[in-house]
Amino acid sequence: MKLAEGSYNKVFLLSLDNSKEVIARIRTPHAGPLHFVTASEVATMDFVRNRLGVPAPAVFAWSSRSDQTPVEPEYIIMEKAPGVEASAVWPKLSESQQQQMVMKWAILEKSLMAPISGGYGSLYRRASLKHSQGQGLSVGGKRDADFVEGPRVSRNFWSIDRSSTDVDHGPWDNPLSYVLAIATCER
Repeated sequence: MKLAEGSYNKVFLLSLDNSKEVIARIRTPHAGPLHFVTASEVATMDFVRNRLGVPAPAVFAWSSRSDQTPVEPEYIIMEKAPGVEASAVWPKLSESQQQQMVMKWAILEKSLMAPISGGYGSLYRRASLKHSQGQGLSVGGKRDADFVEGPRVSRNFWSIDRSSTDVDHGPWDNPLSYVLAIATCER
């Protein structure tokens, strides 16, 4: 069953023979640079789930290389997150329950503020990038062997005229380099 179709993804809910449900997402060409968007999204979900302990859907299968998969487009098949949307139950909760929910949300947000250092760019698994495209990062002062920062997937760096020109897509070592890349990109 198709759940949603937006500018960047088509999302399907798949019911398996064992009565489990999974989400299949197929990216559209408008999502951003081929390979980088899907590879970064999968790495980010994996990183927040397994490094930061934030509940995020598990990824079961994915491909960021449309030419290397029989289904052709880039895809992600992932766990369907359990539960219900907060907006569906919020009005029915007592004030105390609402406060508890906000506190739990704040704890999740705090987990996402882990001391990560290494530069500026989008997150990838090291194996998803060529060696020259990524730079190492550290979490809590400890070097991470599996994840790197690489080219930024923000669409403003990859519009049609910018994807084929010599625009600095990152990663950057410091905030000044990042800001200068934005300015150069806009020029």
